[in-house]
Amino acid sequence: MKKSRIVYLDFIAGLLILYMIFPVHVLSQTGLERYNYLSSVFFFFMAWFFYKAGMFFKPTDSKAILKRTFKRLMVPFLIFSVIGDLVLDLHFYLTGITSYKYYIASLKSVLIEGNAVGNIPLWFLLSLFIIHNGFNFAKKYLHPYVILATAAVMPTCMHYAQIDIPVISHTFAGLFFFICGYVIGGYSTQLLKNVNENLQLAVFALLFISIMIFNPVRVSFIDNDLISGTYPCWFISYLVAILVANNLARIVSNKIPLQNSYIARIGKNSMVWLVSHWILLTMCRIVVDDILGTSNSYILAAVMASVCIFIIPLLSRLLNKPDLSWTIGK
Repeated sequence: MKKSRIVYLDFIAGLLILYMIFPVHVLSQTGLERYNYLSSVFFFFMAWFFYKAGMFFKPTDSKAILKRTFKRLMVPFLIFSVIGDLVLDLHFYLTGITSYKYYIASLKSVLIEGNAVGNIPLWFLLSLFIIHNGFNFAKKYLHPYVILATAAVMPTCMHYAQIDIPVISHTFAGLFFFICGYVIGGYSTQLLKNVNENLQLAVFALLFISIMIFNPVRVSFIDNDLISGTYPCWFISYLVAILVANNLARIVSNKIPLQNSYIARIGKNSMVWLVSHWILLTMCRIVVDDILGTSNSYILAAVMASVCIFIIPLLSRLLNKPDLSWTIGK
């Protein structure tokens, strides 16, 4: 029997995917980061995806979870990392880069950064794969709260010791939010299931506003860099933001039908948007910059945005076909 989807989670996922692609990646690739006015609202977007994954985690046999997560996470990671690198190699060739170091950079990048150079956002899939299997194993011997504390301490120590190994720091940070999702929002262990939704929203919103006023903290999730605020506070700040977003979306979804909205459909197909958008952005750069010779950042950003909006939904239809769905972990 096919499980029914949780609409409010699809809606948040779609909203955050759109934020990740357009205000974050499109603007950063075109040098227009200064126009990202939404960063103070959606700063928690990567932490949310780890939290959501934890909500549905169920401890099971190690071999079973390894097999399931390899299919679900590592197969898309490997396929679209290779495609991304091939597209990036074409960019290197067209721009006259001939040094072999650029062409083999992905191996080092996977080991240190946790992603291929040609498809940077896929660090999330590798980290989530490690987290699923690592937490499933560690939970047999340690209490989740011990693992939770370790997950917060590790990137904190790495930050203050200036140890720059992103694949370790963002995997432990992801583990922290994954466990929070498992403990607080997990559908088998709902910590707040008996607390009124409106009361939850009011309390978390008040706490969130207080944090934003007295210690607005920002940390770059992917590389563990402190942008503003006091580093240890970012775990609580991001967690509270997640709880506000989830409670608000759940309340809204009870009053307004969201299941057929464009944003919810994006959330439902978030894997396709995640694995394909960076490749499309690189292809746009090849056409606009390398082939046409246009150096206007605004034109490039407009082309990138248009291509993602029109092409990714078509890719979703294609890759969800039975013969190709395995490429996106289905």
